[in-house]
Amino acid sequence: AVVSTQSGHYGRGMILRALKLPTQLFHQQRTFVGYVLRYKRNRVDEKRLKYMGAGRVAAEWILLNGGMIKLSNGEKWIKSLWDLPSDVFNENFILTHINCSNSRTLSSQGFRHIRNLPSLKQITANNCCHVDDKAIDNLIQSSDSGNLKHVELSNTSITLEGLITLGECKSLKFLDVSNCKKIGKHAIEELQDLQDAIPKCRIKY
Repeated sequence: AVVSTQSGHYGRGMILRALKLPTQLFHQQRTFVGYVLRYKRNRVDEKRLKYMGAGRVAAEWILLNGGMIKLSNGEKWIKSLWDLPSDVFNENFILTHINCSNSRTLSSQGFRHIRNLPSLKQITANNCCHVDDKAIDNLIQSSDSGNLKHVELSNTSITLEGLITLGECKSLKFLDVSNCKKIGKHAIEELQDLQDAIPKCRIKY
């Protein structure tokens, strides 16, 4: 069918494509804004890291991405930047627990924050689609102290390669890698290799 206007003749397909264009532009714009937001919320400020200390900056990273944290001197979860102690920095700021499940902005880029956190005992990042294998290396370095016991990465974007690499986290007692679509449902051999690498760890898959 052809639609006639004062300025000429236009096919119906052309008109439909024109109507869809604003929607496409909206999705492209939203994708770009999301990328910028993830970059800003996960980038590592080396100067601030040096001045404030790894624990403090890592806590701010998690809270900025909608998560919550625990410190060594308290049982309550801290959920807001305003609730962080204003007079505790550097080695006195001891971060032990991180939970940023369901965050739409948390990404593997930000895991650089936890690389030098020997006090970290638990990391929970379930349902974080922007967390992939790039986060694993920083997890491993964080676990070198022997304190990291509990890691949850359910429904993230880690792959079989990342799964195998997690075997280097020798201190783990619990690991959740369930519902990771890029690992698949038939990684029996790889899971057995992982279990052999960390025999004292209970693996949920």
